[in-house]
Amino acid sequence: MIFGEVPLDRAEGVILAHTMVLGPDKLIKGRRLGIAEVATLRAAGLSHVTGATVEPGDLDENEAARMVAQALAGDGIRLGPASTGRCNLFAHHHGLLAVDAERVGRLNRVDEAVTAATAAPWAVVTPGQRIATVKVIPFAVEAGTVHACIAAAGKAPVQVHPFRSRPVGMVLTALPGTAEAALDAAVAVTRQRIEGLGGRLDRDIRCPHRPDALERAILQSLDDGCGALLISGALVTTDRRDMVPTAILRAGGAIEHFGMPVEPGNMLLLARIGPVPVLVLPSCARAEALNGLDLVLRRIMADLPTNGRHIMELGVGGLLDEGGMS
Repeated sequence: MIFGEVPLDRAEGVILAHTMVLGPDKLIKGRRLGIAEVATLRAAGLSHVTGATVEPGDLDENEAARMVAQALAGDGIRLGPASTGRCNLFAHHHGLLAVDAERVGRLNRVDEAVTAATAAPWAVVTPGQRIATVKVIPFAVEAGTVHACIAAAGKAPVQVHPFRSRPVGMVLTALPGTAEAALDAAVAVTRQRIEGLGGRLDRDIRCPHRPDALERAILQSLDDGCGALLISGALVTTDRRDMVPTAILRAGGAIEHFGMPVEPGNMLLLARIGPVPVLVLPSCARAEALNGLDLVLRRIMADLPTNGRHIMELGVGGLLDEGGMS
């Protein structure tokens, strides 16, 4: 691409570098000059114009932006039209945004002419929400640069995993004297969380805080056909050998991971009974504020693999509550 001042007698086909207001006429930046536009400039007393000339082997900004955006877009994404060197990516459905940050970073390091920005990884997105954008900085860019960006991005590093509607069971244990209203409030907050991820809380079961009672409640929830099970203990689980994990083992389950590098939410426990994931909730899950349960539940509701390694990788960005002061 050639950029600079061009005499008007050679300006036809040049891409205008800056918006120009010429009396009643207005020529917008990025417009390709034709005979009429050149005549307007000449009538305004100009002899030269600043702009860009596309050379052989170049791609104009819109084609380049569209090609790079297409390379970024994986499942669950639609592209908007390319305009002024920008092409936006939108979520096709309600789901969880997955971004391969390393590959997007590699793309951005190819050349300053091509940029890609995304929303935060693992964000909940809604249909039609803009989740990424590609902006080509100059008016044209070498085709080789565009192809290098596409190669750096690899295969579709930005995806939206749809949430799948499924029944979720909830078991709450209670100590003698526990107020029913407190259990009702915990159920209401949990229902709101689940419905916000496309699921449904069909039933909650309440039982005494004892291994035998909890085991029966767990088996009842499984018999009811829950696709995931949440357990809210009257006392927070503090060890793999505590009462709630013991009841899960008695019900035929396995403990996959205890604890997570997320605050609030450190005391979450992940287990599994057959194909059903089981989450033992930290105390912060009784509040509406974002916490570690949300980060794990999103993955489960989007049918993404969820195990101890995935939980261990949540530490960067895992400080959700920054209110603590020294």
